[in-house]
Amino acid sequence: MSRKDKSGRPNSNPLVGLKRPSVIYAPVNKIIQSKSDKREYKLFTLPNQMKVLLIADPAAEKSAAALDVNAGTGHEPKEFQGLAHFTEHMLFQGTKKYPSLTDYNDYISDHAGSRRAFTDFMNTNYHFDISNDHF
Repeated sequence: MSRKDKSGRPNSNPLVGLKRPSVIYAPVNKIIQSKSDKREYKLFTLPNQMKVLLIADPAAEKSAAALDVNAGTGHEPKEFQGLAHFTEHMLFQGTKKYPSLTDYNDYISDHAGSRRAFTDFMNTNYHFDISNDHF
């Protein structure tokens, strides 16, 4: 299928003209675990319909958490390009518990941790790790 840009010239970008997806991943309702995997898993849904996977590993040196939102740059309206990446950065701009711009990062860093976030075409992800005693 040949796609054309606004001027009518051929466009080789395979994503041009595609509808934004409403569902990316099929729901997971069962955890398949290897017999050699000694971690404990719990899968459940919160009242707001967010799906949660908890993994407990007593041998882990650190604790970690991640949140993946099924929305990225590919879901942005044309008039608000950059919105997903902007929203990603807003997470680190202060909260009631960590009001200063550096409070959250300082807490993580002071307890042997790190934090990152990224936005791609389909997802926005936030994650951090920290010493077990401060999770």
